[in-house]
Amino acid sequence: MAENGSYSNFSTDSIHTGQDTCDKLYQCYSAVPPIYLSTIYKYPNAGEKLGYIYSRDLNPNRAALEAALAKLEGGQYCNAFSSGSAATSSLGFLLRAGDHVICTVDAYAGTTHFWRNIASRFNIELTLVDCSNLEDLDKAFKENTKMLYVETPTNPCLRVTDLEGAVALTRKHQDILIVVDNTFASPYFQRPLSYGVDLVLHSVSKYLN
Repeated sequence: MAENGSYSNFSTDSIHTGQDTCDKLYQCYSAVPPIYLSTIYKYPNAGEKLGYIYSRDLNPNRAALEAALAKLEGGQYCNAFSSGSAATSSLGFLLRAGDHVICTVDAYAGTTHFWRNIASRFNIELTLVDCSNLEDLDKAFKENTKMLYVETPTNPCLRVTDLEGAVALTRKHQDILIVVDNTFASPYFQRPLSYGVDLVLHSVSKYLN
């Protein structure tokens, strides 16, 4: 992910990150990035590519969005998906058959549906826990636990998890990815990566929109 430098506050970061609009062909800087409709991109020479190959892989508009989201969360990288549910589903590729996932019990219904009904087909175990109760969370870990998925605040019950406490409990075990759905708080109010969380997800059609 490319960054345009460091800024002093959230509003400045959200406005300027990812907005590198230098157009070398026309020697101008647009006030906002243009919409790129290209599906393919030219190579300067055979086998010599620039930053983009095919729009399915990446295009400048998506790169700008990803740069902005990473900056606002205080992260290094970001991948934008067609939906929040698509992002959640991609987490299944980080697991193997026999792995165990702990998930917030009252997370978004599409999330619990994925873990209960889709991931389970691939022999991924699931335990649903009220993660706002750290004692219950602590009891949920198993030898094969490989992911903790926390949604805080939850949708729609608005239960809040102590992320610092949840991370501390998880780090007593080895090789567990900590994932937080930050949709309802947004990075304006909460930055999970600063507590030691590994991955942050958003449905950007909600508060970030």
